[in-house]
Amino acid sequence: MRKIIIIFFAITILIGSGSFAIMQQLNIGPFARIDTEDKIKTDPIYFVSMDPLVIPIIQGNSVAATIKLELKIEAKLEFKNKINREITRLKDAYVRDLHSFFPRLMSDQTELDIDALKKRLKKISNRVLGAGLIISVEIDSASNI
Repeated sequence: MRKIIIIFFAITILIGSGSFAIMQQLNIGPFARIDTEDKIKTDPIYFVSMDPLVIPIIQGNSVAATIKLELKIEAKLEFKNKINREITRLKDAYVRDLHSFFPRLMSDQTELDIDALKKRLKKISNRVLGAGLIISVEIDSASNI
């Protein structure tokens, strides 16, 4: 009886390890490869580096701080010409909006909230250029001059 149990466990281990090796070599079962390249079609992306934006923060009758932002706009390649034509309007909209946004953003904190600023810049971009043209607005650097 003892020999039969040992032989049963030995055969079970051999069949299990053999099945494991076959599935791994044939890429089936849990080892199947998922072709993400076929499923996800990525559009070509275009990056626009903007000149630095300098925004003064005015509190009371004086300039409390001056913030310098270096931005990079990420967009689809098909909208490259439209973005390059409208870049001046976009810069103007950024400066106008951030001039009033920064004092409210920094009224209760000392550090600049980058995530809130990115959301605001994307919202401004969508308002000026139209929704769907800009994928994201990246902030390369933000410094207090």
